[in-house]
Amino acid sequence: MNASILELEFPTESAILTQVGKLRRDGVDDFSNVYHHSLAVALATEIMRNNLDLSRVITAAGVLHDLKKRFEKRPQDFSLGEVEILEKICLLIPEDLRNCTAPLTKEVAAKNITFRSRVLELADMWTLGDKIVGLETRMEGTKVRWPHLDWGFHMEWGRRLEDQIWNELVLRGIVSGSQNLLDWVHSQIH
Repeated sequence: MNASILELEFPTESAILTQVGKLRRDGVDDFSNVYHHSLAVALATEIMRNNLDLSRVITAAGVLHDLKKRFEKRPQDFSLGEVEILEKICLLIPEDLRNCTAPLTKEVAAKNITFRSRVLELADMWTLGDKIVGLETRMEGTKVRWPHLDWGFHMEWGRRLEDQIWNELVLRGIVSGSQNLLDWVHSQIH
């Protein structure tokens, strides 16, 4: 599995990112970065989801998790009709998956009660730009953007999510205790 294959497996969601969210597939601007970040989050999600027998809805939500990013940063780029379409599409994403990638606070964490929302949340917590880098690197890379967040809580929560997902994979006999979740996910990318 890799991001290119993911685009082919989720063509509607990829098209929604570019056409509705106005996130560019090509280029080197922030909105191209958001597009590729969304695919990286979806890739990590898909690898875990596929081995945990969760619905593909979670991966589709991963592709769309930052759909509103350009609107949030540059609302002037959208007409009223485009905003209405954007909002309607966001409401199609199940609520537990729509809210689980918001900047982490204790209130956000308390709402992420479904196992599938925690898989998507961890995938986002691991991803910096278009790379699946793990908690430490991602947290260091985002401190400047969100200086008000509790980074100790981020790390504690992220480790808890990693443990929950890893333990479920071990119970299913998919992985052994000699690896860690991030390394295992990386080993599944080709």
